[in-house]
Amino acid sequence: PPLPPPPASLVAHGNPDLIYSSNHLDRQILQAFRSSQEDEWLCAALDCLDFLPDQPVVELSRELHFCFLQEKESCDSEPAGGGPSSEEQMDLSQSGSVRCKLLLYETLVKHYSNRPPLLPQPMAGVYTAISDLLVNAKLDEALEALQLCLKLLPRSSREEMRRLLTFMSLAADPQGIKVDMEVENRLAVKKSLSRAILHSKSFPKEREDLLLVFMLSNVGEIFKIPGSLHKRVSEKLAELAEGEQPDVTGPPLSRRASSRTDSDASKTTNQELWALLNSIHLDTKRSAKERKSLLRRFYGAHPVIFNQYFGDSAATQL
Repeated sequence: PPLPPPPASLVAHGNPDLIYSSNHLDRQILQAFRSSQEDEWLCAALDCLDFLPDQPVVELSRELHFCFLQEKESCDSEPAGGGPSSEEQMDLSQSGSVRCKLLLYETLVKHYSNRPPLLPQPMAGVYTAISDLLVNAKLDEALEALQLCLKLLPRSSREEMRRLLTFMSLAADPQGIKVDMEVENRLAVKKSLSRAILHSKSFPKEREDLLLVFMLSNVGEIFKIPGSLHKRVSEKLAELAEGEQPDVTGPPLSRRASSRTDSDASKTTNQELWALLNSIHLDTKRSAKERKSLLRRFYGAHPVIFNQYFGDSAATQL
């Protein structure tokens, strides 16, 4: 009798074109799935997959397919006339969505746990300077310095960081799905993914945490062109358009930033409030309930500082 045909996996293994076609198809399926979604959490996680190698993406695609098949079978297995109600169908759909999100989260954590940080270690001195600005509550200067720092990164690294930070900010939401059964989302995300953004032996851990909190709270701002740089470029272009010889010897950013003056008393107060809020937020010795209570009290007394510290995620902290 004729020999049976070899398994499809062996055929693909011996044919690089088939392997490429299969991997490409899996990515296309995930992209189509992404286009059909309105869930912000899901979309942010799926966006991160563009920067993962083929193997984990292919494995995830197959697992998601199996996950949805199981859900469909559980719906179809109901006896005639005794099918699930609309509320039960909604619960099944929500259950499938949670399983899908956890698969995505686990895939991203597994990938980034073995990757070097996206912020290069040789720039640790820059991160120290930015964290100094944060400790001293100079938020505008810190934002501008961070914007300039990120502009120095390769475009692909900058985009990968933007997508990962966007996902991290959503996954850390205490109102979102539980990504870890033992600790709250914020701590789970920080523990699992923070080193994918920044990690350096020469940079203190508490400063890493402070800078990461600032980045997560201002994801929508840190990747924009710094205001002062945009203004200077516009002025130079205007001078060129008028036929003038532009002055290329403007004062450095650090000198311009330090020339901004505020009242010493007000500055000291803001610094102390910022440090107090930071200590409350990062205090792992307190329970989540106790921290939230302290954060609410702080917000009631100093809403401006609170909103500056947490940025877009301020509402989720209360």
